[in-house]
Amino acid sequence: MALTKLNVYNRTLQKLGADTVSAVDEDTKNANIISEIYDYVLVEVLQETFWTFATKRVELTIASGISAVWESFDLNYVYELPSDYINVIGWSDNTAITKFEVIGSTQYILSDISGLGMLYVFNNIDQTQWSPLFYDAFTDKLAAECAFMVLNSATKTAQMTEKYETISLPKAKAKEAQMNTPNSVNQNQWVNAKYSNSTTYSRYPTRYR
Repeated sequence: MALTKLNVYNRTLQKLGADTVSAVDEDTKNANIISEIYDYVLVEVLQETFWTFATKRVELTIASGISAVWESFDLNYVYELPSDYINVIGWSDNTAITKFEVIGSTQYILSDISGLGMLYVFNNIDQTQWSPLFYDAFTDKLAAECAFMVLNSATKTAQMTEKYETISLPKAKAKEAQMNTPNSVNQNQWVNAKYSNSTTYSRYPTRYR
């Protein structure tokens, strides 16, 4: 049976020993609590590593009507940031100079080359595509975040937080590390730093604001 959002809600509540729900949009305390934090917690867990089920490669779209020129770099190409973007993994051209920049109220990617492609972690909300270990880690994190609101229990909050941080998340990340890195996008310094444990570069590009 395919995993559903209702399964996620109820698995979270089962881990807390709390009453389950019959629908994600029902007007009950437990459903409302999970609904309020669900999207935020999902993004937080997706940011933890390069999940293979949540990677995507795209050729970026030039932003219409936006231009920028930088003092020390010819960053003349301004690209739209994908709406489902979580973290960048690599670029199609590892010689490209790139920066994230907020122009007005919108974030863009600036580069010195045209036709730039990006491999990135995206906000994969489709539960049917999640790995079983991610599902376990995510429901642990949800349980930790809503335990006090559901049960008024600081002890349960601490227990679920510890389980997430020391058991389920490390286990899920270890499994991801055993899987193949997606193909066809050149590795750049961000990817190399991941595997070499280099301290020269940050794991994710700095966002300039």
